[in-house]
Amino acid sequence: MREYLKCLKCIFLMVCLYTVLLMLIFLIPDKGIQVHRDEAIGYINKVGYYPNIFFDSSSAKMDNLTDEVMLQITQPGAENPLISAMVPGYARYWHGYLVFLRPLLLIFDYFQIRFLGYFLSTMLLAILFGLLLKHSGWGVSIAFVASTVMVRFTVVPESLQFSSCFNIMMISSVWLLNKLDKVSAEELHLAVPFAIVGSVVNFVDFLTAPLITLGIPLIIYISEKIKANAGLWKTHVLDVFQLSFCWGLGYGITWILKWFCATLFLKENIFADAYKAILFRVEDNREYQVNRILTIGKNIFYIMGSDGIKVLFPVLALLIIVLFIMIWKTGKKALALLPLMLIACIPYVWYFILANHSWIHGYFTYRVQIVTLFAGGVMLCFLWGWRRERR
Repeated sequence: MREYLKCLKCIFLMVCLYTVLLMLIFLIPDKGIQVHRDEAIGYINKVGYYPNIFFDSSSAKMDNLTDEVMLQITQPGAENPLISAMVPGYARYWHGYLVFLRPLLLIFDYFQIRFLGYFLSTMLLAILFGLLLKHSGWGVSIAFVASTVMVRFTVVPESLQFSSCFNIMMISSVWLLNKLDKVSAEELHLAVPFAIVGSVVNFVDFLTAPLITLGIPLIIYISEKIKANAGLWKTHVLDVFQLSFCWGLGYGITWILKWFCATLFLKENIFADAYKAILFRVEDNREYQVNRILTIGKNIFYIMGSDGIKVLFPVLALLIIVLFIMIWKTGKKALALLPLMLIACIPYVWYFILANHSWIHGYFTYRVQIVTLFAGGVMLCFLWGWRRERR
């Protein structure tokens, strides 16, 4: 209970920090930003909102429309920086990316910002791969890289919208891997860090793939526990639920507090706007008749892509069959993998609940399945290692 209270205290402090940061960012004169903003919007209008990049595939589609919205929101909505910080007209989101985007547009143009984003994401990926190699070996490291390839990671840094969740996921995973010794010695509890990650991703994200910031660190933490034989599988299952709850506290309360702040300062009922948006994202309507099972299937299809389905479908099907056969042959010891199986299911719970959103935006929501792919790869590594031990 004490850890949950710490989480709540930390979330409230973070929200105060977010508000101050956004106010300070809108003190920057817009004149220096306007040139680069207009150039970027002009370029997006020229190339279109949804071009494919690197691959001629539905899975490599950009979302330049949202990038354009983000660029437009860099323009102050009022003379008062506090009002601008609440982003009138789109107030249900925090728009925390503005903390980085406005100062960057003051110095760099759109292409330079994308280059910097690509450099940052590539460096984080390299660092994370190296730490996974050090702590978990080649098998887990290759499983992670293979998972990033399957979700077309090369496309992610090209988009202002897509990159936020992946960068937060990699930063939090790098932090966790560097703190594993303290975590294993129970000198460091993860409730507050997971709540902070949930809060930060809500601050900057547009509902692209927030659950990767929960799933990937969870896999790293649980796999370390399994490798060290630290505790029973029931304890690890409890860890999954508790840390997921803490992440959810950070994510949910941060969002609710934005609606409260925006309602207070803008003198508009942002709660009503948020409620309408939630209903739209969860349920179908006349324009979008959504079947939840088909939504899950559509997101699975995007993993393979229109260009790779003939090759990747049989490969993935074979790997799933091999995984279940190895689990069956391992017997009771395979119960240790149950927490990883639960984590692997997280994306499909997300798709089932946010069916409308996941159907319309499947071309980017499918990337949440990096959690499933990585969890599956880690399970195969454990099963193969246990099989070799029995020989």
